[in-house]
Amino acid sequence: MTKVAFVITPADILALGPDAQLERLARAGALILAVATQSAIFALPFAAIAIGLAHWLRIRGWPYYGFAGLLISLLGFAALYASEPSGIPTIANAYAVAAYLFAGVIGGYVYWVIAGRVAGRRSPPPKPDFVARRGEARDGNGEGRGATGESAPQDERLAQVKLNARVNGTGSAPRSGRQLQA
Repeated sequence: MTKVAFVITPADILALGPDAQLERLARAGALILAVATQSAIFALPFAAIAIGLAHWLRIRGWPYYGFAGLLISLLGFAALYASEPSGIPTIANAYAVAAYLFAGVIGGYVYWVIAGRVAGRRSPPPKPDFVARRGEARDGNGEGRGATGESAPQDERLAQVKLNARVNGTGSAPRSGRQLQA
């Protein structure tokens, strides 16, 4: 869309009459679809490499994604320029370069906003599943009862408090479920 906005500017569309505006917007929409398709086909392999590298190295800063988008857009511009036939006016001008560079930086930034901020972040380990310990009785429903005769949810809560005490390094966890109720 950024590249099309450089070709069909909003000021040009607003300067037209209502019927001409609709026709120009329809042409701009078709052009956006064509440009987006070609840009995606070209940029996808390069973007996949840049994204994979960022996740592997755990790069989460927006400048990396903006710079990667800038480089990919420069590659796209260079490929377009190299494929031009000789003898016709060239695309190499400051306006076209600016459109490509701006589109690349915006594309990189948008990816960062959507997914790059969490690149390479590891999910926390799963919480342990507390099961009945040795020496605990089971009631008729198969649920564990602690040595104190408390129900299984109370034992799980006690175990969670003990785990939190170990993780936090306090080392002082309550010894029984009765202390939890205080």
